[in-house]
Amino acid sequence: MQYSSSKISRSSVAPSPEFLQQQKKEVGHVSLEAIHQAGAFRDIGQTICTLIQHVPNQHERENLEYLTMPRLAEFKEIVPGTITTAETAESQRSSLLEKSRELNANLVQIQKRLSSTEIKLSEISEEEGKLEMEIQELNARKEQLLARKKFVKYLYQSKLPFGKPKEMDLEEDYSGLTVAVRTKFGNILSLGFYDLLTELKELQRQLIQTS
Repeated sequence: MQYSSSKISRSSVAPSPEFLQQQKKEVGHVSLEAIHQAGAFRDIGQTICTLIQHVPNQHERENLEYLTMPRLAEFKEIVPGTITTAETAESQRSSLLEKSRELNANLVQIQKRLSSTEIKLSEISEEEGKLEMEIQELNARKEQLLARKKFVKYLYQSKLPFGKPKEMDLEEDYSGLTVAVRTKFGNILSLGFYDLLTELKELQRQLIQTS
């Protein structure tokens, strides 16, 4: 309910009971915020003084004098500060809501970047696994080449002190994975290379021809 100072009686003539009743009703229902916004603390105080002077009921007069007037004076002091505090709190609330929206938007962007990073990490891990397999295959190939190099070197070295080397027996197991070479010394070298069979036969032929 908004307060209007035009309704305040300033006449020295005793007001009618109906007018007093209306004034009591207005005083009882008007809000402190409305009084503050209208700047009507003084006017409402005068209205209460008028009621104290003319209300016939002593109990009502005492309530107005010892309760309402002191509280009105107290409210006059604290209401402006309270309203300012409330307005400041509302402003801060609006600011916090805006910051919250900004933070939520930033969080969404961070989550998108994080998801993209996780996908990239997964791709890198997959590529790393492939490279690791290739490295293992290359290492295995390296070991094979070193073994072939060692074996070929042995063949050439074994013929030098003894002149013409004996015919070498080449045996292949049923799995096709192991080639056994029986040298002139009676030793058997097992090689895990199926494709060496042809190469060894060719080496044997060349060694015999050059001896």
